[in-house]
Amino acid sequence: MSNVKTLIEQLGQQAKTNVDLALHRLLVINAEKLPEVNDYFHIKFLKDSVTNDQNIDIEIWELINVSHAFWDVFYDMTDVIIDGELAA
Repeated sequence: MSNVKTLIEQLGQQAKTNVDLALHRLLVINAEKLPEVNDYFHIKFLKDSVTNDQNIDIEIWELINVSHAFWDVFYDMTDVIIDGELAA
């Protein structure tokens, strides 16, 4: 199972707010275009053309930034360092 599929499935299970649900839906719709989940996954939506639609990329970027469920799943899946501490 790809780590993108894992991210989407876990986000769907943890989604509690409309923000989480909207992000989950956009990720499901664009699943085939998404980059692998790594430390730079979320940044790619701001810097690269991931979905070939700049408006969708920005919507995903904005939802990622306010979705608590996304960050819970993301930190569980990656070894992100924040302020010198391992976030996972």
